[in-house]
Amino acid sequence: MIAAYGEIMIRLSSGTTPLAQTDRLQLTVGGAEANVLAALAHWGHGATMITALPANPHGTKIIHTLRACGVDTRSIVQSEGRVGMYFLEEGSGLRPSNILYDRDNSVFSKTGDWDWEKLLDKCTWFHWTGITPALTSTTYQSLLLAVETARKKGMTVSADLNYRSTLWKWGKKAVDVVPSLIRMTDMLVTSEEAAEKMLGIQGHFTEEINPEQYQMLFDQLRNEYPQLGPVFVPVRRTITALHNRLTAFGSYQKNECVQGPTLDVPEIIDRVGSGDAMTAGFIHILKQKGSVHEALLFGLSAGAYKHYFSGDILQVDAHEIIKNLEGNARIQR
Repeated sequence: MIAAYGEIMIRLSSGTTPLAQTDRLQLTVGGAEANVLAALAHWGHGATMITALPANPHGTKIIHTLRACGVDTRSIVQSEGRVGMYFLEEGSGLRPSNILYDRDNSVFSKTGDWDWEKLLDKCTWFHWTGITPALTSTTYQSLLLAVETARKKGMTVSADLNYRSTLWKWGKKAVDVVPSLIRMTDMLVTSEEAAEKMLGIQGHFTEEINPEQYQMLFDQLRNEYPQLGPVFVPVRRTITALHNRLTAFGSYQKNECVQGPTLDVPEIIDRVGSGDAMTAGFIHILKQKGSVHEALLFGLSAGAYKHYFSGDILQVDAHEIIKNLEGNARIQR
């Protein structure tokens, strides 16, 4: 069973209409950790979500969404309060997407009394993201206890650093608290920016992708965090808001740096959640004891494929993702 701890939000999207001009919003559900679990559950893995939600229709909507995705919701607690929300204005052409958070004082951000020994019983894998320690001192302390418990139980711990500069408002910088969590983590997904802002690792990355720079990043990470196993660094280059290119670098061990394929992603429908789909893809292959090449191939394809589905969550069968890798975009009759 794969467990994850984090906040799930209500997403309100105005499409490509600016938020200040819209009179209509589409409501869906999303959150980095839940997005990963939903994809993994769809691919046949046991997945359980640990979070706190309000005891109101918003909380009910989120729970029903997760259950429909095959995620176990029995560890979700509900109490009085509000749900976190975010508003999405989708980009178009040269105009980038814009996200407005409204998540202060949510039920999740104030809930800190967790029985981690019980919650992680029968679980073998624990996943967290860099969003959770950014929210409040309460969520950081809860996550720290969760990771310590998972480590004590001999579970595999994975992290996606997901740097969000606007969320770190509770008095600590990311670089002050995240390294202690990474020292208890086995698998890491990080961008160049997250490695710098959250771990203090300086890189000299350019628009032109140079594998030597990523080998240097892997070397620094392994020198500072020698317990790390698989490490992945997704790389995105934005041509326009609706046209991106993706690649990723992976390393399972010291002195290894493998680059995955470069995937062209034109005519994007919805970029949000694509990084979570990629992380889920990496975990999916790792759970099957696949090679770094296989993890990069499947993770990148899952991440690219997510761009063509609305909402935060990817719910596509693994064989369809593999078929997409083969370039088969014809109508299936």
